[in-house]
Amino acid sequence: MKLKTTHSFTILLSLFIFFLLIPYTALAQTPAVTTQAVTGITAVTATGNGDITDLGVPNPTAHGVCWSTGQNPTTGDNSSNEGAADATGAFTSNITGLTPGTTYYVRAYAINTAGTSYGNQVSFVTLPQAPTVTTQAVSGITAT
Repeated sequence: MKLKTTHSFTILLSLFIFFLLIPYTALAQTPAVTTQAVTGITAVTATGNGDITDLGVPNPTAHGVCWSTGQNPTTGDNSSNEGAADATGAFTSNITGLTPGTTYYVRAYAINTAGTSYGNQVSFVTLPQAPTVTTQAVSGITAT
């Protein structure tokens, strides 16, 4: 009889540990994002556009865009951070520190405890550097 009680106790303890002590991250789901076309392109800045289509579980702790001159940028490259998100929908992010006349690749991202999700990749080319114009003093004027 004592063996049966010990066995029942072991089963109950195992169930308790399984259902009450498992980390909530095991139930986490990554968010979903898409990347839209970049707008407001200048020689050195642009505006990245993304859309959080599913918050995942738990809500994202960070979201924004990442960019690079190489394909498939990640948050390890240049990135913005618009902070936590508590609703789905469109967002914008400033892209700065760009080089004139250069092709860049951009992806939206969102991060929660389940991981980092990236949107599709888009590309754009920054405007060329505007020429520098210098005005010289007038000289050598004669009366005729």
